[in-house]
Amino acid sequence: MLRIGFGVTLALYGAAHYKDFTAFSGMTTAGFTGVLASLATLWAYVLPLLMIVGGLSLAIPYRRDIGAWCGGVALASIAIGMSLKAVLGTQTLMDVGGTVSNTLVWLLIYLFAVKSGSCCCGGAKGAPAGVCTPGGGCC
Repeated sequence: MLRIGFGVTLALYGAAHYKDFTAFSGMTTAGFTGVLASLATLWAYVLPLLMIVGGLSLAIPYRRDIGAWCGGVALASIAIGMSLKAVLGTQTLMDVGGTVSNTLVWLLIYLFAVKSGSCCCGGAKGAPAGVCTPGGGCC
């Protein structure tokens, strides 16, 4: 349930960013000027897509590996991007600290969601190679 709930929530957050794209794009570029503002605008188009693809791939157990990568890149890029605003942009750490902390909590839940959906193939005691044994203890 954690994997499905987290995946659907991540996908809905991505869809919400596209729904109110003007505000989201403004938030991503705030504090940046010049080339960094252009890169932030480009990332404003990519980030919600990564959230949607990653979330749905985690929720629907078809390609969880793609979901793990897309979701991880999306969430990690939020923490990194907000921290860059404090270092290279005009915002202070006080401006972005709450968002960075919130994103780190999302990354922790992401870790549990990805781990809860994985299983061990081979290597589990008594299981033939290639047989998936949930909770086999070999991860």
